[in-house]
Amino acid sequence: MPTQAWIEREGTLIQLPSTEIKEGDLVVVGTGEMMPIDGRVIDGTAAVNEASLTGETVPVRKEFKDKVLSGTVIEDGRLKIRATRAIIPPPPVLLVLLKNP
Repeated sequence: MPTQAWIEREGTLIQLPSTEIKEGDLVVVGTGEMMPIDGRVIDGTAAVNEASLTGETVPVRKEFKDKVLSGTVIEDGRLKIRATRAIIPPPPVLLVLLKNP
């Protein structure tokens, strides 16, 4: 997954860590970029490679109202998507130190 994403906030594109994407955010993804989150297309068209999920190597055309999935890659085009679920960061790693009696 990409570590950074372009988010539109108040009409301005800003780059943020992908972990800061919230449900409802507008995410902009362009040619050669991986979708950082699941969402619905609200603007643009693109040829999306879904091989990482389906194994199919033929790009799928995505446009208004289509669902897009994280981990897929735009081969050509640009999409603005509305995030349909937030990225849940992994739980913190807990280290337990055990002493021998």
